[in-house]
Amino acid sequence: MPSPFHLTERSLEQDSGGVARGVALTTALLLLGWVTWFVAAQVDVWVLSDDARLEGRHVAARIEAPDTPARIASLPIRPGMEIAPGDVIVTFDDRELVAELQAAEVEEQTAAQRLAGYKDRLQEHDLAVEAETNALRADRQRAEAAVREVEALLTETERELARVRSLRDSGLSSVAVQEQAVSQRDAASGRLEARRAEVRFLEQETTRVLAVRRSERLALADEIADLEAQSAVVRERIETLRTRLERYRIVSPFRGHVGSMVSLPIDRVEAGQWLATLIPEGEVDVVAAFPPAEAAGVVRRGMGARFRVRAYDHLFAGTLPAVVQDVSTEPRDGVLDVRLTLASQDSRVELAPGLPGRVEIRVGKRTPASLALQAVGRLMNR
Repeated sequence: MPSPFHLTERSLEQDSGGVARGVALTTALLLLGWVTWFVAAQVDVWVLSDDARLEGRHVAARIEAPDTPARIASLPIRPGMEIAPGDVIVTFDDRELVAELQAAEVEEQTAAQRLAGYKDRLQEHDLAVEAETNALRADRQRAEAAVREVEALLTETERELARVRSLRDSGLSSVAVQEQAVSQRDAASGRLEARRAEVRFLEQETTRVLAVRRSERLALADEIADLEAQSAVVRERIETLRTRLERYRIVSPFRGHVGSMVSLPIDRVEAGQWLATLIPEGEVDVVAAFPPAEAAGVVRRGMGARFRVRAYDHLFAGTLPAVVQDVSTEPRDGVLDVRLTLASQDSRVELAPGLPGRVEIRVGKRTPASLALQAVGRLMNR
C-alpha cells in the first residue's frame, strides 16, 4: 500500500519556503519604509523649559490727581464697579489749562508768521546783494578795460614822443611838434591816472557795500535764530500743556473693577492726591527661562507653544496652547526670558500668578536623520 507521507513532507518544505520569503519581503518593506521615514520625514522640533511660571499681565493701577491742584469735573466710579479698557475714571476742570494752551498755540502761530517773514526778507536780501555785487563787478570790469585802453594810448604817445625827439635832435622836427607830442603824452598819462583812480574807487565801494550787506545779513540771521529759539520754547510749553491735559482725563487701562477710593463727595484735590485703586482681572501670561544656546536666534515672536501646570497631572489640568509674545535680547542670570500669551484663560485649575509649569515651544521641523546626527555630535563633543 503506497504511503502519502512523502507528499506531506514535500508540502511542508514548500510551505516553509513560502513563509520564509514572505517574512523576508515583509522585513525588507518595513526596513525600506523606516529608512524612508528616517531620511525624508519631517517631525516637529520643540525646545523645552521646566523653569516657567505664570505672571499677572497687569498690576493694580493707582489713580492720582495731576501734578497741580485741580477741581474735579466728573468722578463716575464707585467702589466695586466693573470697568473696561477706556472707561472714564475721573475728569478734572481743564478750562484754565485749555485757555493757556490756546494762547500758547496763538503765540506759536504768530512766531511762525514772523519767522516766515524774516526768512523771506533774508532771501530777498541775498538776491539784492547778488544783483548789486554783479553790477559793481561789471562797473569794475568796464573801468579796468578803460585802463587797458588808456595804457595802450599812453604807450603810443610815448613812442611818438620818442620819435619826435629823435627827429628834433637831427634837426628834422620843430620845437612845436615836440611840445605837441609831450602834451599828448601828458594828457594820456592824466587819463590813465583818472581811470586807475576809478578802479580803486570801485574796489573800495565793493568792499564797503559787501561789508554793509554782511552786517545786514547777520542782523537778519540773528533775528531768525532768536525767533526759532522762541518758537522752540513755545512748542515745548505746548507739549507740556498737552501732556498735562491728558492727565486731566484718566481712563481705565484694563478690564477689572474699582477697589478702594477717596471718600465722597469731593470737589477739589491737591497735587498728586490719591483718588482710587483699580484692580485688574486675573489674566496671566507665561514667562519661561531658556539657556541662550537654545533660544537665541531660534525662538521668535509668533511661534506656537504649550504650557503644562507642574503641580497637577496634565490629564487633569490639561495642556494650554500659547503663543510666543516676546523674547529678551539680553541674558538675565545666564538665561533668556521668553514671554508667552495663553490662547485661553479657561482651565480646570486656577491660573494664579506664580504657578510653576513646563513650556514647550515648537521651533520648526527636521528629519529624524538630522536629529540623530545632531544628538551624536553632542555626545562626541562632551
